[in-house]
Amino acid sequence: RTMRNRLADIECFVLDNSLRESTVGQVRGHTVEDKKKIFEAVKSVGFEYVIVAAFNNTQRVEDAFLPDLREQLRERGEDFSKFFAFSEVADKFEDGRFVFGEDNIPVALKKMKDFFVPNVVLEIDLLRGRDEPNPFDVEHVMELFEFLLGWHRRENGSEAMAFVNLRDFPFAILQRSELLLNVVQRLAALDKKIRPVGIMIEEPMGIYLPQELEMWTRRLRDLMDSCSWQARVPKPKTNERPDGLLLAHVHNNWGLADAGQLACLGAGANGIWCSICEEGSAQGHACSAVTLANLARMGNTDVTNRYTAQNLAVAARKVTEATTGHGPYDRQPIYGVRAIDSVF
Repeated sequence: RTMRNRLADIECFVLDNSLRESTVGQVRGHTVEDKKKIFEAVKSVGFEYVIVAAFNNTQRVEDAFLPDLREQLRERGEDFSKFFAFSEVADKFEDGRFVFGEDNIPVALKKMKDFFVPNVVLEIDLLRGRDEPNPFDVEHVMELFEFLLGWHRRENGSEAMAFVNLRDFPFAILQRSELLLNVVQRLAALDKKIRPVGIMIEEPMGIYLPQELEMWTRRLRDLMDSCSWQARVPKPKTNERPDGLLLAHVHNNWGLADAGQLACLGAGANGIWCSICEEGSAQGHACSAVTLANLARMGNTDVTNRYTAQNLAVAARKVTEATTGHGPYDRQPIYGVRAIDSVF
């Protein structure tokens, strides 16, 4: 099958990150009111799975926003069951090893429980400590993940979901490919009670060609499929549990982001994790408004059935304004005032 055919047929899962990604690298932060505006824009598009926080040991605006949001959703008869927060896999790293255990639970994991956010994105850098005399190996990484995933399930219940974000994916697949592939293979083999619902990959520098991302994504998807970790994208507005997902996220330092993200989807990724607008990550990133619009123009009907696609441009403008204080630049594709609005 050609890439164009796959892009026309794909069921594209979106893990929305508008509440977090859009403020990364900005000269101004979000207020609680900004967060509220962004959340309503996200919901207007029909995104169900949302990253709502990145906790750490300091007070952040999420600490004030989330209690208010929980009360608001309770009045609507909704809950936090499809909401996620970021967590480091460990807050300490010593002698080439992650420090973990009952006395060393990452602060973000503990705060998630306090704020009733049941689902986690566990972030790891596989190249960390590579210059240490005794860098960690796959056994250490898997001991870490089995502990964290077991603790997370025990504390948040059997329905809680986890993703693993390979934060330095392109660098790790080039420099420690055996470790990366072994980690994914071993995650696939975990008991389904604790196994993550998927893998997230990130191109954090925006320096690799779409063809390179395509090749690496296909290698990962083929490995997951060969380990019986096939993708299951839940039907919209149901409580079906996702599984075996591979989600892509590409930064835009050199203008390659949108093409790179489409290349990942064409090569086997099942979805994206990003903001509705491209703000954030200093030079921006491949956003859902542009990616989903591209899928729709290629004939992808799932996009228009799964999401309220006609609201994408308006929502992207609202998130841009809440984040930067002004609208998108005029020639911003899809949602700039001089872009050609397409009705899907």
